[in-house]
This record gives sequence, structure tokens and C-alpha cells, in this order.
Amino acid sequence: MLLKILVSITAAVAVTATAIDKPVGAAGCRWQGTAPYCAGECEAGWSERERSQCGDGSCCWTGSKALCCEDDDAAAQDL
Repeated sequence: MLLKILVSITAAVAVTATAIDKPVGAAGCRWQGTAPYCAGECEAGWSERERSQCGDGSCCWTGSKALCCEDDDAAAQDL
């Protein structure tokens, strides 16, 4: 019974959670994908630099997180 409750809570958190923006270095990078059910993908204007099970925090039970860094062209337009 406890396992069912934990799975239900985990699923609810995974559905409602959003990707956390976290600057990584000067390049303006962020991890995409939220544990425990990760499906990290980079948005348009961002390039994948790395892929990890844990990335910036909690580890994925399934899938992986993507370290996405803003493309130079997109960063220049923000200036």
C-alpha cells in the first residue's frame, strides 16, 4: 500500500514539475529534465553539451537530463 502511495505522489510531482533553470558557468547553461521521470531535451536556440542521469540534483529513474547551453547567435541577440 505504501508503495502505491509513493508511486502516485512521485507521478504527480513528475507531471506538475517544470525544468529548473540553473546557470552553469559563463555560457548560460541549464539542465533540462526533471527527476524521477526525465526526458531532457534542448529548446530551439539551445545546444546539448552533456547528458546525465543526475545532472544538477536528483537522479532519474528513467530517461536522462540534458545540459543545454544557449547558442552564441541567440545569446548575442539578447544583448
